[in-house]
Amino acid sequence: MKKRSYRFSPSIVVFVLLFSSAVIWYQTDSLSSAFLDQIHKDMRERTELVRYMVSNLIRNNDKAVADELRRTAKVGGVRISLIDHGGKVIFDSEESPENLGNHLDRPEVMSALQGEFGKAVRFSETVGQNQIYAAARIDRPDGKPMVIRTGMSIQNLNNMIFLARRDLIMAGVFMALLILAFYLIIRRRISASVQLLKNQASAIAAGDLSGSIKIENGSRLILDLSSSLDRMLNNLKRQIRQLRLEKSKRDVIFASMGEGVIAVDNSGIIIDLNPAATQMLELPTLAVGLSLRGVIRCRKLEEFVDKVINRDPVSVIELTLDTVPPKYLRVRGTIMESENGAVGTVLVLSDITRLRKLENFRSDFIADVSHEIRTPLTAITGAVEALRDCGNDEPELTRPFMEMIIRQSERLNNLIKDILSISSLEYRGKAQSKDFAEINLAQSVRNAVELVKGAAEEQHIELLADIPDELRYYGDPQLLEQALYNLLENAVKYSGGSRIKISLKSDENINEIKVEDNGCGISTEHLPRIFERFYRVDKARSRKLGGTGLGLAIVKHTVQHHGGTVTVSSTISQGSIFTIRLPEKSNS
Repeated sequence: MKKRSYRFSPSIVVFVLLFSSAVIWYQTDSLSSAFLDQIHKDMRERTELVRYMVSNLIRNNDKAVADELRRTAKVGGVRISLIDHGGKVIFDSEESPENLGNHLDRPEVMSALQGEFGKAVRFSETVGQNQIYAAARIDRPDGKPMVIRTGMSIQNLNNMIFLARRDLIMAGVFMALLILAFYLIIRRRISASVQLLKNQASAIAAGDLSGSIKIENGSRLILDLSSSLDRMLNNLKRQIRQLRLEKSKRDVIFASMGEGVIAVDNSGIIIDLNPAATQMLELPTLAVGLSLRGVIRCRKLEEFVDKVINRDPVSVIELTLDTVPPKYLRVRGTIMESENGAVGTVLVLSDITRLRKLENFRSDFIADVSHEIRTPLTAITGAVEALRDCGNDEPELTRPFMEMIIRQSERLNNLIKDILSISSLEYRGKAQSKDFAEINLAQSVRNAVELVKGAAEEQHIELLADIPDELRYYGDPQLLEQALYNLLENAVKYSGGSRIKISLKSDENINEIKVEDNGCGISTEHLPRIFERFYRVDKARSRKLGGTGLGLAIVKHTVQHHGGTVTVSSTISQGSIFTIRLPEKSNS
């Protein structure tokens, strides 16, 4: 700040000097012109008098013309010259005519010979000074005109103008120095305050808004400026706090949204996005600033962004991403506009993968239920028609049909009961169960074993139980017994082995129930879908044994309802192991 001030001070002096010099020069030049005009007027009057005198002398053939002119020149303090019509000097009061050249080219002589009053200002080599000349024409009787010329030195006038200019320039220099001194005094008084304002403003410009702008001493202008800047700083702090609060709210809302949100500019560069979008599209963490086309590589999405920017009426599309497993997304596009037009696009992404799975599941479920119900109904219808044809006179023929009707009716009843159980578990899974209580989990396992003991003996299957006397657990006893019964019944019916072992143990707040068999095992391709509704490994055998295809699905939903997990591992020709893991405290 100080260096700039000192560099600026000489420029003020130079400016004042140049300006003063220009004014002085103009004023003295105007003064000189005024003096010359006055001298010209005086010289004209003198020249007219001399011409009148010379004209009378020539008319009277007076031989004393030269003497009169010399006397007049001496008395008037002027130089007088008499010049003929050819420019030859006949008389000169200060120089011998022989020493003077032809004066026909002199401006004042030329004007006089043309009948005008001639005047000129120039340097005279004869006298070595600046001279002012006046010339007039004298007509002679012989018709050959002459020119009478008077001249006077203006050296004194030039000296006077020079002295005036010198004095005025010195006054200007003095004024410039006075202004400089006044400026330096003012600068010293305000430089400290201005420097302090500069330092505080620089800190604000650098982002430091913690301080304040206060000047204790200074001129009224500086104090008013300091007060205004301090108010501006306080307003700026308040606005920044408000903006940060709004941004914080926006970021929280943005981050907590289930939908993915991506903002891109007109060139396809990602401006902003939320965590949901990053997860849905499997984008890198620092995706802001990257090209959307480069990180997603989905031509359909690129075309959609272009259409939104071009104000195409299509604003919603559905995409299928080639991920494992595939993802289904619904994308809505909205154009971002400013005063200068479109500046980008906002994309809102909704993950509809679960919805698609539910729609597919609903379709499969309806098809499976329709098929499962149609089979027993067809059998019952056929048996009823056969009974109608046989009549009541042949009991031996009608008994098989009656047994078929009873068997298929039971199958249909079991199917409906299992469907209701699945629906009930799904409903309970959405709300906290009111049927949970502290139970003896070991007793529930023993009860399930007792229920399948008869069926196991018929199949010549040995049941082995490794169950403690008591294991306290908080859960729904009926649901747990039903799930364990389904798991054991499934092993009895479909394992094809000779031994089933069930065990219960508690380890690190986890209650683990295992059902192991030494049967035929389950192929690897069936394991991921074994707990799905109506999924059967051997469909023909399952229907023959009266299975509904919902038993293991009920097991899965029951375990999940208690906050646990159920898994299966199997080896062909060696058997399968179903494992239920229940946390000590259920999440329901």
